Amino acid sequence: VRRYKRDFHRTKSLIFSERPPVGPQEEKLIIFMVGLPARGKSYIAKKLRRWLNWMGIHTKVFNVGNARREKVKENQDSSFFSSDNESSKVTRDKLALDVLDELLLWIETEGSVAIHDATNSTKDRRLKLLEVVKNKNIKVLFIESICRDPHVLEANVQMKMSGPDYVNKDATEARHDFVAR
Repeated sequence: VRRYKRDFHRTKSLIFSERPPVGPQEEKLIIFMVGLPARGKSYIAKKLRRWLNWMGIHTKVFNVGNARREKVKENQDSSFFSSDNESSKVTRDKLALDVLDELLLWIETEGSVAIHDATNSTKDRRLKLLEVVKNKNIKVLFIESICRDPHVLEANVQMKMSGPDYVNKDATEARHDFVAR
């Protein structure tokens, strides 16, 4: 039994030592999350980050919603997210591109995999993102999260009600506003 354990540890260390070095010189990957609100994009992004980092692949999530809450001081109710609101669309697209710039700086200097966590739900937005990265030596992957299960959606919406966008807001109003997004 002891011999087996010793061989197992020796094999394990050989396997890990044969991995290519992790750092700026290896291939890069940007993962763009895609999907409607409350469909699990951030959940998937965080799980991917956690697993890839555990595997020794330096990974970071860049969340556009967090940047929006930091940088945009105007009203961010459901009208801000309306496709009919042209000025907000410009702001939302600029935020997505600003976060992409931050992501690119990180991935070009220290990271291996960067996850752009946003709805990225329009073809126009995805094309803008691709335009920025097309001449870089970085691979791109789009992951779309689709959820049609009413029970899961309800649980996700309930979780959003306790999130930073709805702090100190009436629960009924907050729910109505979020669903209108």
